[in-house]
Amino acid sequence: MKRVFTRSRSLLLAVALAVVAALCTVSTANAASSASQTVVPAAPSNLAAKAVSPTSVKLTWTNHAANQSGVVISRDGVKSVDVQGATASSYTWKGLSPGTKYWFYVASKIYGTPGDPGGYGNTQSSWVGPVYATTPKASAASSTQCNFVSSLRTCKSTDHTVAYYDSPTGDASHCTFVFHITWGDGGGTTKTVADPTPGHHLVAQHTYAASGIYTITVTPRVAAGTCTITNSVHIFTLLNPPPPAPKRAKTWPWAGYGLYPDSGHVTSVTATWRVPKVNCAKGSTARTAVWVGMWGTISNSWLPQIGTDSDCQFGYSAVFQLPSSGPDFLTWLSGLQYWSAHYATVKDFPVRAGDLITASVTYEGKTLIGQRKFKILIKNHSMGKEWSRNIKTPIPASLDQVAQGAGAMVEDNDPGGLAEFNPGSGHHKLNITGLNVTFDTNPAHWTAMPYRIALNGHYLVDPLSNLTSGDDFSVIWKAAK
Repeated sequence: MKRVFTRSRSLLLAVALAVVAALCTVSTANAASSASQTVVPAAPSNLAAKAVSPTSVKLTWTNHAANQSGVVISRDGVKSVDVQGATASSYTWKGLSPGTKYWFYVASKIYGTPGDPGGYGNTQSSWVGPVYATTPKASAASSTQCNFVSSLRTCKSTDHTVAYYDSPTGDASHCTFVFHITWGDGGGTTKTVADPTPGHHLVAQHTYAASGIYTITVTPRVAAGTCTITNSVHIFTLLNPPPPAPKRAKTWPWAGYGLYPDSGHVTSVTATWRVPKVNCAKGSTARTAVWVGMWGTISNSWLPQIGTDSDCQFGYSAVFQLPSSGPDFLTWLSGLQYWSAHYATVKDFPVRAGDLITASVTYEGKTLIGQRKFKILIKNHSMGKEWSRNIKTPIPASLDQVAQGAGAMVEDNDPGGLAEFNPGSGHHKLNITGLNVTFDTNPAHWTAMPYRIALNGHYLVDPLSNLTSGDDFSVIWKAAK
C-alpha cells in the first residue's frame, strides 16, 4: 500500500537550525542497573592547546576526579584517543597537517573493564572545551587569522576576520601612504598610514558574514614623500567555521551524525542498520525512522533521503523523500521547501523488525536546465531485496542547496512517545555501521556533528558514541520513566 503524507519538518530543517546537540561521550551498552552503580567522574578543567610543531599540538588540563582511569580526548569531533593514568595531565597529538586549525575536547573516564579504554561498562564525564590550535607552516598563512602583506597572496582560515598589514622594506619614515582596500564582499576601507617604521603594521581588518572565496584588492598611493608602492591582489578562503560549543536542546527529534566538509560538496552517503522493533500502546501513532540523506545548509535547500520507518500506525516500511510537487511546488518562492517535502512508501519492498538494511544517496550531476539529480538505493539483506530510483529537484538548484552536508539519523516524530519503543527499564541500543560520506574534494577535511533527541530540555537518548575508525556509532535510548 502506497502511503504519502506530509511532515511538519524534515531533517534538513534540523541541520539548518543552530546546532544544539552536545559533543557526545562514548556510550556503553550495559544495563541501567549496572550504570547506576558507577560514579560519574568529575570533569577536568583548564584545557589548553598549543601547536609545538607543524604536525603536533600539546594539550594540558587539570584533573579533578580521584577515581578516574584516565581521560579521553576528542579532535574535531571525529577522532578520539584515550590517555591512561589517573594523574595524566598532558598529551601531545601527533601526525597532524601543517597550517591547519584543530579543535579539542577532553573528558575524564573510568574503565568498567580494567585497563581497557574500549571495554564494557566505561563511564565518562561531560566534555570540556573546545580549545583551538593551528599548526604552523613556513608562511604567515599559518596564523589562525589570515594576515596579508604584499608578499602573501593566498590564505585559508575558519576565522571570519582577515587583516592587511603594510610591510616597508626600506626607510619609509618620511612618507605618507593612503591604502584603499576592497574586500570582495562589497565592503571597502580607506586608511592613511604616515611615517611607517620597518616591520609589519596593521592597516585594516574586515569580518566576513559567510564562508566563500573572496578577492581582496589593495590599491595604495603615496600621499607625501618620495617612496614607491604597488598594488596587490589577495585570495582569502573562509572555510566553514568550527562547531559551536555544545548547547542543551529544548525539543529535538533527531539523533545521529551530520558530516560537513570545510570546502567543496558531498557526493554520496551510505550506512547500515537493523530495523528497530516497535512496541506500541493501543491507538499510538508514535514512530521511529532511520535515515541516510544529503542536504544544503542555506535557505531554499532540498533533502534527498531514504530509510526505514517503524510506525505504530502503519507498521514497518521503507520510505523516501520526494521533492515538493503539485500545489506545494510554488512554496520555493517563499523558501519553504523544508515544510513541503513529501514522503512515499517503497512499493513491494517488505521490511520487518530486525532486518539488516543498507541505504545510500548518490549525487549524479545536473540536467541541462540545472536540476540536481540523485540516485537513492535501499537493500534489505535479510529478505534479499533491493530497490533504487532516480530523483531530481523540481527546479534548478545550486550545489549549496543540496550537498553541503550528509549523514545518518534516527528520527522520532513525537519525542513524547519515545518510551513506547522501550517499555520497562533498561536501554535500547541502535547501531549504525559503515557510515561513509564522500566529497568532491580530495583529500577533504570535514567535521562530524553529533545530534541527540531531546524533549523539553531533557535528553531522551544517551550521548552518542564517537565515530570509530570503522565509521560506526550507537544511539542508546534512556530507560523509560
